[in-house]
Amino acid sequence: MTKEFRPSRDLDVLLEIMDYLRSPAGCPWDRAQTNTSLVPHTLEEAYEVAEAVAQGEGYKICEELGDLLLQIVFHCQVASEQGLFDFGSVVQSITEKLIRRHPHIFGGEEARTPDEVSRLWAKVKKEEKDDQGRNSSPPPLPGLLLVEKMADKIEDDKVQDPLLRKLVDLVRQAVAEKRCLEAETRGYFAKPSQDRQEFGN
Repeated sequence: MTKEFRPSRDLDVLLEIMDYLRSPAGCPWDRAQTNTSLVPHTLEEAYEVAEAVAQGEGYKICEELGDLLLQIVFHCQVASEQGLFDFGSVVQSITEKLIRRHPHIFGGEEARTPDEVSRLWAKVKKEEKDDQGRNSSPPPLPGLLLVEKMADKIEDDKVQDPLLRKLVDLVRQAVAEKRCLEAETRGYFAKPSQDRQEFGN
């Protein structure tokens, strides 16, 4: 007999639905997925969130965030079945990180401006990597998003190509203005051609 569920704002209901979909009574496609097979879907949903934000449509942002949340819950369910971790482990991990990376709120450090907070965040993050013996290799991101992420770490005298240097300068300007060129670019090209009036608007 099929178990009945109703739409809910309760996160536990979402977790129960995912557990049921992975059960013998659930969905064959859902049961066949692995953490590896879910990666393309997770990336797609993350980009769709960025696109929805760029378009500025609240209902669409809500919908796409739900799709991304599903991917997180899906990954957790698969990992839980393998005895690796569960959704509660993920919540605990991020709450620990938030507390650890806000020593100016939950500890004795001081940071009064966004720039000071950013520097403190980077310092704590570096200490975490040093403790874990991890290197500081660039994150595996698409080119434009990688430049945005690394803009404050790029050494100008090592950027020889004039076009790349100009790109870095433009990205830094966008970051200073709290803009995301990756999301804006995707949002622009997601519009029907007749609606593309002025790039960046």
